[in-house]
Amino acid sequence: TYLGQILGEALGLKFGYYDTSKAEFSDVIGFPSPEAYKEGKIEPIPTELTLEDKEVIVVDELSRINRSMSNAWLEVLGSRMIMGRPLPLRVIMGAMNPINHQGTKPLDEAFADRFIAFIPTPLFSEMEVETRKRIIAAETGMDAPSAKFWSGVEDRSYRARHVLSDKKFQEAAARLREVIKDSATLYMSFSKSPMARRITDYVDLFASALAKEAKIKLEGRRLKMIKRFLEAVLVTEAARQGVAVDKLNEDELIELVGACVAMSMPHQVTGKRELSAHKIMLAHDEAASALKGDLS
Repeated sequence: TYLGQILGEALGLKFGYYDTSKAEFSDVIGFPSPEAYKEGKIEPIPTELTLEDKEVIVVDELSRINRSMSNAWLEVLGSRMIMGRPLPLRVIMGAMNPINHQGTKPLDEAFADRFIAFIPTPLFSEMEVETRKRIIAAETGMDAPSAKFWSGVEDRSYRARHVLSDKKFQEAAARLREVIKDSATLYMSFSKSPMARRITDYVDLFASALAKEAKIKLEGRRLKMIKRFLEAVLVTEAARQGVAVDKLNEDELIELVGACVAMSMPHQVTGKRELSAHKIMLAHDEAASALKGDLS
Protein backbone atom coordinates (compact mmCIF):
# COMPACT_ATOMS: atom_id res chain seq x y z
CA THR A 1 0.00 0.00 0.00
CA TYR A 2 2.79 2.38 0.95
CA LEU A 3 4.68 1.60 -2.27
CA GLY A 4 1.59 2.25 -4.40
CA GLN A 5 0.86 5.50 -2.59
CA ILE A 6 4.34 6.98 -2.98
CA LEU A 7 4.62 5.69 -6.56
CA GLY A 8 1.43 7.54 -7.46
CA GLU A 9 2.79 10.65 -5.77
CA ALA A 10 6.14 10.35 -7.55
CA LEU A 11 4.46 10.01 -10.95
CA GLY A 12 1.78 12.62 -10.27
CA LEU A 13 -1.00 10.04 -10.69
CA LYS A 14 -4.16 9.47 -8.63
CA PHE A 15 -3.91 6.54 -6.20
CA GLY A 16 -6.59 4.05 -5.15
CA TYR A 17 -6.59 1.15 -2.68
CA TYR A 18 -8.93 -1.86 -2.73
CA ASP A 19 -9.17 -4.63 -0.14
CA THR A 20 -10.66 -7.51 -2.10
CA SER A 21 -11.63 -9.36 1.07
CA LYS A 22 -14.04 -6.52 1.94
CA ALA A 23 -14.83 -4.54 -1.23
CA GLU A 24 -18.05 -5.27 -3.11
CA PHE A 25 -18.37 -4.90 -6.88
CA SER A 26 -20.53 -1.82 -6.36
CA ASP A 27 -17.64 -0.20 -4.47
CA VAL A 28 -15.41 -0.70 -7.48
CA ILE A 29 -17.77 0.19 -10.32
CA GLY A 30 -20.26 2.48 -8.55
CA PHE A 31 -24.05 2.32 -8.39
CA PRO A 32 -25.98 2.68 -11.69
CA SER A 33 -27.37 6.15 -12.32
CA PRO A 34 -31.21 6.13 -12.32
CA GLU A 35 -31.27 9.13 -14.66
CA ALA A 36 -29.02 7.43 -17.21
CA TYR A 37 -31.08 4.23 -16.88
CA LYS A 38 -34.23 6.14 -17.92
CA GLU A 39 -32.45 6.95 -21.19
CA GLY A 40 -31.52 3.32 -21.75
CA LYS A 41 -27.91 3.78 -20.62
CA ILE A 42 -25.99 2.11 -17.83
CA GLU A 43 -23.63 4.63 -16.29
CA PRO A 44 -22.19 4.35 -12.78
CA ILE A 45 -22.30 7.16 -10.26
CA PRO A 46 -18.62 7.71 -9.42
CA THR A 47 -17.52 7.99 -5.80
CA GLU A 48 -14.14 8.42 -4.13
CA LEU A 49 -13.85 4.60 -4.13
CA THR A 50 -14.72 3.83 -7.75
CA LEU A 51 -12.10 3.09 -10.40
CA GLU A 52 -13.31 5.70 -12.87
CA ASP A 53 -10.51 8.19 -12.12
CA LYS A 54 -7.79 6.01 -10.55
CA GLU A 55 -4.39 5.76 -12.27
CA VAL A 56 -2.28 3.78 -9.76
CA ILE A 57 -4.02 1.11 -7.66
CA VAL A 58 -3.15 -1.52 -5.09
CA VAL A 59 -5.45 -4.57 -5.11
CA ASP A 60 -4.89 -6.10 -1.68
CA GLU A 61 -5.65 -9.42 0.09
CA LEU A 62 -5.66 -11.42 -3.14
CA SER A 63 -5.22 -14.68 -1.24
CA ARG A 64 -8.44 -13.95 0.67
CA ILE A 65 -10.58 -12.86 -2.28
CA ASN A 66 -13.89 -14.65 -2.87
CA ARG A 67 -14.66 -16.21 -6.25
CA SER A 68 -17.33 -13.68 -7.28
CA MET A 69 -14.96 -10.76 -6.65
CA SER A 70 -12.05 -12.45 -8.44
CA ASN A 71 -14.26 -12.85 -11.52
CA ALA A 72 -15.26 -9.20 -11.29
CA TRP A 73 -11.61 -8.12 -11.22
CA LEU A 74 -10.56 -10.21 -14.26
CA GLU A 75 -11.60 -7.54 -16.77
CA VAL A 76 -9.88 -4.77 -14.82
CA LEU A 77 -6.61 -6.68 -14.49
CA GLY A 78 -6.64 -8.12 -18.00
CA SER A 79 -7.76 -5.19 -20.14
CA ARG A 80 -7.97 -2.17 -17.79
CA MET A 81 -11.67 -1.89 -18.51
CA ILE A 82 -14.80 -2.40 -16.44
CA MET A 83 -18.02 -3.55 -18.10
CA GLY A 84 -16.45 -2.54 -21.40
CA ARG A 85 -15.63 0.98 -20.21
CA PRO A 86 -11.95 2.00 -20.55
CA LEU A 87 -10.21 3.01 -17.31
CA PRO A 88 -7.29 5.46 -16.93
CA LEU A 89 -5.19 2.86 -15.05
CA ARG A 90 -1.43 3.13 -15.59
CA VAL A 91 -0.10 0.92 -12.77
CA ILE A 92 -1.79 -2.07 -11.10
CA MET A 93 -0.15 -3.79 -8.12
CA GLY A 94 -1.51 -6.76 -6.23
CA ALA A 95 -0.62 -7.72 -2.65
CA MET A 96 -1.27 -10.87 -0.66
CA ASN A 97 -0.14 -12.96 2.26
CA PRO A 98 1.55 -16.28 1.41
CA ILE A 99 -0.95 -19.05 0.77
CA ASN A 100 0.28 -21.01 3.78
CA HIS A 101 -1.00 -18.32 6.17
CA GLN A 102 -4.23 -18.93 8.09
CA GLY A 103 -7.34 -17.88 6.18
CA THR A 104 -5.62 -17.73 2.79
CA LYS A 105 -6.07 -19.84 -0.31
CA PRO A 106 -4.23 -20.34 -3.62
CA LEU A 107 -5.11 -18.00 -6.46
CA ASP A 108 -7.23 -19.27 -9.31
CA GLU A 109 -4.94 -19.81 -12.32
CA ALA A 110 -7.02 -17.57 -14.61
CA PHE A 111 -6.85 -14.82 -11.99
CA ALA A 112 -3.10 -15.24 -11.43
CA ASP A 113 -2.48 -15.12 -15.18
CA ARG A 114 -3.63 -11.49 -15.25
CA PHE A 115 -0.47 -10.46 -13.35
CA ILE A 116 2.78 -10.00 -15.22
CA ALA A 117 5.15 -10.86 -12.35
CA PHE A 118 5.17 -12.18 -8.78
CA ILE A 119 7.71 -10.62 -6.41
CA PRO A 120 8.13 -12.37 -3.04
CA THR A 121 9.00 -10.37 0.06
CA PRO A 122 11.76 -11.99 2.13
CA LEU A 123 11.05 -12.97 5.71
CA PHE A 124 12.01 -10.25 8.17
CA SER A 125 14.50 -12.60 9.84
CA GLU A 126 16.25 -13.14 6.48
CA MET A 127 16.87 -9.44 5.86
CA GLU A 128 20.19 -7.72 6.54
CA VAL A 129 20.53 -6.13 9.97
CA GLU A 130 20.57 -2.55 8.65
CA THR A 131 17.46 -3.20 6.55
CA ARG A 132 15.62 -4.57 9.57
CA LYS A 133 16.58 -1.53 11.64
CA ARG A 134 15.37 0.85 8.94
CA ILE A 135 12.01 -0.93 8.81
CA ILE A 136 11.64 -0.83 12.60
CA ALA A 137 12.62 2.84 12.84
CA ALA A 138 10.70 4.13 9.80
CA GLU A 139 7.70 6.37 10.56
CA THR A 140 4.64 5.51 8.50
CA GLY A 141 2.32 8.34 9.43
CA MET A 142 0.32 6.05 11.75
CA ASP A 143 2.79 6.28 14.63
CA ALA A 144 1.21 7.48 17.88
CA PRO A 145 -1.92 9.04 16.34
CA SER A 146 -3.38 9.74 19.79
CA ALA A 147 -0.26 11.66 20.80
CA LYS A 148 -0.67 13.81 17.71
CA PHE A 149 -4.28 14.51 18.68
CA TRP A 150 -3.57 15.47 22.29
CA SER A 151 -0.55 17.58 21.37
CA GLY A 152 -2.59 19.50 18.81
CA VAL A 153 -0.63 18.41 15.73
CA GLU A 154 -2.94 15.63 14.54
CA ASP A 155 -2.73 14.83 10.84
CA ARG A 156 -6.14 13.40 10.03
CA SER A 157 -4.99 12.17 6.61
CA TYR A 158 -2.40 9.86 8.22
CA ARG A 159 -0.36 10.36 5.08
CA ALA A 160 2.61 8.03 4.84
CA ARG A 161 5.91 9.80 5.30
CA HIS A 162 8.72 9.36 2.83
CA VAL A 163 11.55 7.09 3.92
CA LEU A 164 13.76 9.52 1.99
CA SER A 165 13.99 13.21 2.77
CA ASP A 166 11.63 15.37 0.70
CA LYS A 167 14.55 16.63 -1.38
CA LYS A 168 15.86 13.13 -2.12
CA PHE A 169 12.33 11.91 -2.81
CA GLN A 170 11.76 14.65 -5.39
CA GLU A 171 15.11 13.87 -7.02
CA ALA A 172 14.30 10.15 -7.13
CA ALA A 173 10.80 10.87 -8.49
CA ALA A 174 12.23 13.06 -11.27
CA ARG A 175 14.73 10.35 -12.18
CA LEU A 176 11.96 7.72 -12.18
CA ARG A 177 9.80 9.80 -14.55
CA GLU A 178 12.82 10.31 -16.82
CA VAL A 179 13.61 6.59 -17.00
CA ILE A 180 9.95 5.68 -17.64
CA LYS A 181 9.71 8.23 -20.46
CA ASP A 182 12.96 7.03 -22.06
CA SER A 183 12.00 3.35 -21.69
CA ALA A 184 8.60 4.02 -23.28
CA THR A 185 10.35 5.64 -26.24
CA LEU A 186 12.64 2.61 -26.58
CA TYR A 187 9.69 0.23 -26.29
CA MET A 188 7.83 1.84 -29.20
CA SER A 189 10.62 0.82 -31.59
CA PHE A 190 11.63 -2.38 -29.79
CA SER A 191 9.35 -4.71 -31.79
CA LYS A 192 11.47 -4.16 -34.92
CA SER A 193 14.81 -4.85 -33.24
CA PRO A 194 16.79 -8.14 -33.41
CA MET A 195 16.48 -8.41 -29.63
CA ALA A 196 12.68 -8.55 -29.88
CA ARG A 197 12.94 -11.60 -32.13
CA ARG A 198 15.42 -13.18 -29.71
CA ILE A 199 13.03 -12.64 -26.80
CA THR A 200 10.22 -14.35 -28.76
CA ASP A 201 12.54 -17.28 -29.56
CA TYR A 202 13.66 -17.42 -25.93
CA VAL A 203 10.09 -17.60 -24.55
CA ASP A 204 9.17 -20.36 -27.00
CA LEU A 205 12.30 -22.38 -26.13
CA PHE A 206 11.75 -21.78 -22.41
CA ALA A 207 8.21 -23.16 -22.64
CA SER A 208 9.42 -26.29 -24.44
CA ALA A 209 12.29 -26.80 -21.99
CA LEU A 210 10.01 -26.34 -18.97
CA ALA A 211 7.57 -28.91 -20.35
CA LYS A 212 10.49 -31.34 -20.64
CA GLU A 213 12.21 -30.54 -17.30
CA ALA A 214 9.14 -30.06 -15.07
CA LYS A 215 6.30 -31.62 -17.07
CA ILE A 216 4.48 -28.26 -16.91
CA LYS A 217 2.92 -26.81 -20.05
CA LEU A 218 2.42 -23.06 -19.99
CA GLU A 219 -0.62 -21.54 -21.71
CA GLY A 220 -0.43 -18.77 -24.29
CA ARG A 221 -1.54 -16.04 -21.87
CA ARG A 222 1.32 -16.75 -19.44
CA LEU A 223 3.87 -16.91 -22.27
CA LYS A 224 2.70 -13.53 -23.55
CA MET A 225 2.99 -12.17 -20.00
CA ILE A 226 6.57 -13.46 -19.77
CA LYS A 227 7.41 -11.81 -23.10
CA ARG A 228 5.84 -8.50 -22.01
CA PHE A 229 7.67 -8.59 -18.68
CA LEU A 230 11.04 -9.31 -20.29
CA GLU A 231 10.58 -6.55 -22.85
CA ALA A 232 9.55 -4.04 -20.18
CA VAL A 233 12.51 -4.87 -17.94
CA LEU A 234 15.03 -4.80 -20.79
CA VAL A 235 13.94 -1.43 -22.19
CA THR A 236 13.88 -0.01 -18.65
CA GLU A 237 17.38 -1.29 -17.95
CA ALA A 238 18.59 0.09 -21.29
CA ALA A 239 17.02 3.46 -20.47
CA ARG A 240 18.63 3.41 -17.02
CA GLN A 241 22.04 2.78 -18.58
CA GLY A 242 21.44 5.17 -21.47
CA VAL A 243 22.13 2.59 -24.19
CA ALA A 244 20.19 0.75 -26.91
CA VAL A 245 18.64 -2.56 -25.84
CA ASP A 246 20.90 -4.47 -28.25
CA LYS A 247 23.92 -2.91 -26.54
CA LEU A 248 23.24 -4.41 -23.11
CA ASN A 249 26.06 -6.60 -21.80
CA GLU A 250 25.31 -10.19 -22.88
CA ASP A 251 26.17 -11.86 -19.57
CA GLU A 252 24.18 -9.29 -17.59
CA LEU A 253 21.30 -9.66 -20.06
CA ILE A 254 21.12 -13.45 -19.62
CA GLU A 255 21.27 -13.14 -15.83
CA LEU A 256 18.57 -10.46 -15.83
CA VAL A 257 16.27 -12.51 -18.07
CA GLY A 258 16.74 -15.55 -15.81
CA ALA A 259 15.73 -13.55 -12.74
CA CYS A 260 12.72 -12.08 -14.53
CA VAL A 261 11.40 -15.34 -15.94
CA ALA A 262 11.53 -16.83 -12.44
CA MET A 263 9.44 -13.92 -11.13
CA SER A 264 6.93 -14.34 -13.95
CA MET A 265 5.97 -17.87 -12.94
CA PRO A 266 2.75 -18.00 -10.84
CA HIS A 267 3.36 -21.38 -9.16
CA GLN A 268 3.99 -19.90 -5.70
CA VAL A 269 0.59 -18.17 -5.63
CA THR A 270 -1.42 -20.98 -7.25
CA GLY A 271 -0.03 -23.73 -5.01
CA LYS A 272 1.87 -25.67 -7.68
CA ARG A 273 4.90 -26.34 -5.51
CA GLU A 274 6.29 -29.03 -7.82
CA LEU A 275 7.84 -26.32 -10.00
CA SER A 276 11.19 -25.68 -8.32
CA ALA A 277 13.58 -22.80 -8.89
CA HIS A 278 16.14 -25.37 -10.08
CA LYS A 279 13.86 -26.60 -12.88
CA ILE A 280 13.08 -23.03 -13.93
CA MET A 281 16.80 -22.28 -14.21
CA LEU A 282 17.43 -25.48 -16.18
CA ALA A 283 14.80 -24.39 -18.70
CA HIS A 284 16.27 -20.87 -18.75
CA ASP A 285 19.79 -22.18 -19.41
CA GLU A 286 18.51 -24.25 -22.31
CA ALA A 287 16.65 -21.28 -23.84
CA ALA A 288 19.48 -18.76 -23.29
CA SER A 289 21.06 -19.57 -26.65
CA ALA A 290 18.33 -17.47 -28.25
CA LEU A 291 19.49 -14.43 -26.30
CA LYS A 292 23.02 -14.88 -27.64
CA GLY A 293 21.73 -15.04 -31.20
CA ASP A 294 23.05 -18.60 -31.56
CA LEU A 295 19.91 -19.97 -33.26
CA SER A 296 20.17 -20.77 -36.94
